[in-house]
Amino acid sequence: MVCFYVHRIQTEGGRSTLTVPAARVSDSAWFQCSAANVAGTASTRAKLNVQAQPKKVEPPKKKISISKAPRKVPPPPPQAAQTEQGVARTESPP
Repeated sequence: MVCFYVHRIQTEGGRSTLTVPAARVSDSAWFQCSAANVAGTASTRAKLNVQAQPKKVEPPKKKISISKAPRKVPPPPPQAAQTEQGVARTESPP
């Protein structure tokens, strides 16, 4: 696999840092850093373990269907007759 991203090495105060801005799971590996100067050589190893970000799983959407049965509308109540006192009286069939 060919990687096309750019890494960066910074050195400050005798300390160097390797930055990989777009690491992938496939980049997981052991890395070795070696240095040499007039005083000698030194090397160290480190394991880079890149983990994938968990995928957000949406719960399944539930669809509820409610069917309304046709309902019968009750007939209107019998006509009320007005009495002299203003109280409604229901006329009953003879």
